[in-house]
Amino acid sequence: MYAKILLAYDGSPSSKLALERACEIAKAFESELVVVTVIEPIEIFYGEPIPPEVVTKQKEIAMKTLEKAKSYIEALNVKNVKYVMKTGLPANEIIKVAEEEKVDLIVMGRKSKKGFLEKVLVGSVSQSVLNLVQNRDVLITPYVEKED
Repeated sequence: MYAKILLAYDGSPSSKLALERACEIAKAFESELVVVTVIEPIEIFYGEPIPPEVVTKQKEIAMKTLEKAKSYIEALNVKNVKYVMKTGLPANEIIKVAEEEKVDLIVMGRKSKKGFLEKVLVGSVSQSVLNLVQNRDVLITPYVEKED
């Protein structure tokens, strides 16, 4: 049913739950799994150009996030996994990767439990993906409180 699954992973407890669900589905259908993490660019740094060390630090954090995902996925014995790091607006980049990779399903966690008004005014990545994605199923796992 799902030949290729995209997992949006940011290292949060909710995205770890999404990882577990994506792995369950990937194993059940022997699907390829594409794990993507997105670096959201810092637009303004106190009115000055972004120092290169800040950009380097963002990339290091993203690499560690992907390595953590890789450890979890290997422990769950999932095969045929591809890891992708992108820079940009998370919802847009998730959808671009989904289209480029021709995935059948996007799995992601709900990052917060914002109220309706806050979601309307600020938005959320999962809500944006739901509103923008076409011709793909989307599974959004529940919000998970911060782990101890």
